[in-house]
This record gives sequence, C-alpha cells and structure tokens, in this order.
Amino acid sequence: MPADDPRLLIASLGNPLMGDDGIGPAVLDRLTTGPPLPHSVHLADLGSDSLQLPAVWSGEPRIWLVDALLGGAAPGTVHRLDHGELFALPAAIPSAHHQPLAVNLRWMLHCFPRMAEVRFRLWAVEPDRLAPGRGLSANARRGVTSLLRSLRSELS
Repeated sequence: MPADDPRLLIASLGNPLMGDDGIGPAVLDRLTTGPPLPHSVHLADLGSDSLQLPAVWSGEPRIWLVDALLGGAAPGTVHRLDHGELFALPAAIPSAHHQPLAVNLRWMLHCFPRMAEVRFRLWAVEPDRLAPGRGLSANARRGVTSLLRSLRSELS
C-alpha cells in the first residue's frame, strides 16, 4: 500500500439497543446524513462484532474505528487513540466470547497478514449509560457532536 494512499475506512461498533453503546452507530448515521465525505472515505457498520472488520475492509491503508470506550473519564469525554495507543490497551479477557478490541485486532492481523500495514485509530466517547433501551444519554450526545467535529476536521 503506497504511503500516500488517501483511502480510509471508518467503521462503527456498538449496539443502539443498549443505550450509549450506540455511540458508534450514531456517529456513522451522522456521517452518512451530514455533509458529503471525501470520495476516498468508505463507511461500514460492524454492529457489535469487531471481527467483522476483515469482511468490509477493501485494502484501505487507514481504518478509523468509532465506538464507546470505558476509559474512566467523565461521560461524554472524547477519546482518540492512535495506532500504538490502541494496541497498548489492556488485554484483560473476561471470557472467550467478549474479547477486548485490541485483542481482536491482534487476531485479525495474525489471520489476515495483508492487514498488518493498516494504521488504526479509535475515536470513542465515554458512555454514561450502558443498559437496555434506545437512545443516547445527554452526555453521550454531546460527546458524539464533539467527536464528529474533530473527525471532520481531520478529514478536511
């Protein structure tokens, strides 16, 4: 992949039926319905399964993931983790059925060697409410607006 390849995949993660876990899909929806994105940007919804990423990847050299992140900050805080920071996230595994994002990414790079050159970034918002129910909390909505402003600024 040439270093100057402008292609970018923005992929959302999350479940809009679980309150603020719907942050990723909310961002994707606003990107889809807002001002047009550059033609080099491809959007994808991964649902709540990051292991779907190889199925939607078309060789883009950059992948930006959008999700909720429990990072211990105030609800609504925007997190931006670049490649190294994302892969340095703790790999505590509560069960084999709920792998942390960084663990899944490592497995993908192992199973799909072509993805090893991809530069990842995580754009995330600290959730306030993770419970059954539709709709984001007020803090999450503010975070989504702030994240979108930052993300669009990076794209321009």
